[in-house]
Amino acid sequence: MTGLLLGAFMFRGSKKETAAEQASTELSNQNKQIWTCSMHPQIRMDHPGKCPICGMDLIPLREYNNEESTASSGEIQMTDDAIKIADIQTMVVNKAYPDKEVYLLGKIKPDERNIAELTARFGGRIEKLFVNFTGQNVAKGEKLAVIYSPALITAQKELLEAEEYKISNPDLYKAARNKLKFWDLTDDQIDNIETKGEVQNNFDV
Repeated sequence: MTGLLLGAFMFRGSKKETAAEQASTELSNQNKQIWTCSMHPQIRMDHPGKCPICGMDLIPLREYNNEESTASSGEIQMTDDAIKIADIQTMVVNKAYPDKEVYLLGKIKPDERNIAELTARFGGRIEKLFVNFTGQNVAKGEKLAVIYSPALITAQKELLEAEEYKISNPDLYKAARNKLKFWDLTDDQIDNIETKGEVQNNFDV
């Protein structure tokens, strides 16, 4: 009977010592500083150093117990010093137009809907050019160049010769006028040639 009482007393004392050691260990763990990475919060170490993933300096992590913190599960709360080291900035989300200048590399191309190509319908050489570079803006009806064309001079001579047979051979006269029309000469330009009775050497485009 005495042995049983002695064993129970020793067992109870050992149990109290074990509970005290566990409480001391838990308190030590609570006071232990944890270090983490601002880019990879899953990294946690008990000493400062470098992040094994990105190589950034580890920052001190402060965790709160359930009574002191209202953070959701998995949320990490950092000290003010840690936030400064991590350069974390926050702002209230609101509906507004963004106002920020961004400089990017790129190529500027003209709007294809505003590009038009114009070619002369007759061969020749350019005597004078009124546009200076590719992509220059021009308005409708604006003069682009002055062209000298031997083929156009020949066609004008044919018109003046056909005009003499305007009554006797109207088909020849009509064909001579149409030839100039096909080369984008207007009726006014053709009438002017007939009125003057002279060949025009240069034509505007």
